[in-house]
Amino acid sequence: MSNSTQTEQTFQEKLNRQYMTEYLFKGNKESVKGNYAEAADSYKRSLSFGEDVSIYYNLGLMQQKLGQTSESISTYQTCIQKFPNEACCYQGLGQSQLNLEQLENAVSQFDQCLSLDEKKTECLNGKGIAFLKQNKLVEAEQSLRKCISKNSRNEDCQNNLAKIYIQKKEYELAQTPLNVCLDINGNSDQCLNNMGHVFLNLNQSKQAIRYYQKASSLKPKNEQYLVDLGNAFKKSKNFENALNIFNRLIQIDPSNETYHEMKGFMFYNKGDFDNAIPAFEECTKLKGENAFTCHRHLANCYYEKENFDNAIQNYKECITLKPQRIENYLFFTSSVFLKTKQQCIYYKNTTQEFCLNSYNNTYNYVTGNYNSAKDYCQSNINNAKNYVETNYNNTRDYVQGHISNSKEYVSNINNSTSEYFSDVTNKTKSYWGGVYDQAMQYYNSLFS
Repeated sequence: MSNSTQTEQTFQEKLNRQYMTEYLFKGNKESVKGNYAEAADSYKRSLSFGEDVSIYYNLGLMQQKLGQTSESISTYQTCIQKFPNEACCYQGLGQSQLNLEQLENAVSQFDQCLSLDEKKTECLNGKGIAFLKQNKLVEAEQSLRKCISKNSRNEDCQNNLAKIYIQKKEYELAQTPLNVCLDINGNSDQCLNNMGHVFLNLNQSKQAIRYYQKASSLKPKNEQYLVDLGNAFKKSKNFENALNIFNRLIQIDPSNETYHEMKGFMFYNKGDFDNAIPAFEECTKLKGENAFTCHRHLANCYYEKENFDNAIQNYKECITLKPQRIENYLFFTSSVFLKTKQQCIYYKNTTQEFCLNSYNNTYNYVTGNYNSAKDYCQSNINNAKNYVETNYNNTRDYVQGHISNSKEYVSNINNSTSEYFSDVTNKTKSYWGGVYDQAMQYYNSLFS
């Protein structure tokens, strides 16, 4: 190779190194600003001019922040191939796998990271989280305590150790690492929110609300923090403030059925059924996992308002969605029974009013035979009253008898055979539909 060729090659290498460094610095600058897409693009352009472990690590980190977890895994795998002795590559891969709930793989990568650099407390923290997610609380605590022993000022390790105590319901013990965490960083939103959990479970709602509010003020768009705050207001029976929180959540995500359900529930707890009903209806329109409970809430609202037709309709929806839930049939039958009772009372009062009107007319026109007319109409009143009450009692006994029969019948279902259970459920559903029809036919025949 000639001297001129060597000189030209050396110049190009220096130029590539310069461009690689410039784009690396640009990526770091964009990352600090929170412009993760621009930062990722700069890191990719940096790699087109040369390779460095820090570029791969930072690119994978930006991909994680952008929710591109699969891409970050690919980036870190490439990093490991090119730099197999660099602990940070395994750390990044472990974190990406942790984000995808590939927990055992994550632990393996964190272990590899620690074998190369035992001072990597981030890997000890990552192992602790992975074990915590697997409910391996002993292993999680060991890893996090080891992390703290190497760096007691690591707020993530302190916070995650507190999570273990919270999961074990050892709330007083959880306060110690959380206090350390908040001493390190008084604005750690995660530690503040977890301290709220501690006080809420210690039945100190006012203290809990104070911590939840501060966490939420630091991250106003964090939906989980708002949910926790709303639930704390609900537990303290401050339904008005809870309602405001769930209205905020609906503004953030109007398609979240849980937020509509909780809004309806706040009105329900206040006894405001008229406002609870449209909130629960919004929940049912989304046709998600909460549709069943929202139909139940709707049925309860209508039941309280003595609107038994709508209560019956919503209990029917509950039966359609979850036919195996036996209480649906009992609530349904109770609504039918009360509707029948209401109608019986209506007809009894109507009949009594008719006879009284007849009595008044008789008195006006048959003054000469007043006592006879009075006795005649009073007899009609008594007969009508006895007739309707007797048949109301028959209807009540009929429906209540079927409630008992249904409970006994369903309790004998063989739960071990899913096919048999499904068949019996459908038969029970059909059977109750027949009971309702029979009850109403029987009742209608009383006044035909």
